[in-house]
Amino acid sequence: MATPRQRADLRRAERDLREAFGMINERFWATRDQRACFQVVLQVLVNWIRWEDHDDE
Repeated sequence: MATPRQRADLRRAERDLREAFGMINERFWATRDQRACFQVVLQVLVNWIRWEDHDDE
């Protein structure tokens, strides 16, 4: 179970990753696999945040 500060850090990390992802030029990605890996990392983070929120209910 995460503390409120840890949950805030998770949300900040999600926001930062989404912002970075939006700023990356399409030419940066050498392969679709690189882009897919980044998306998987972001999705895992989002799922972790949801799990922490649900765990507190």
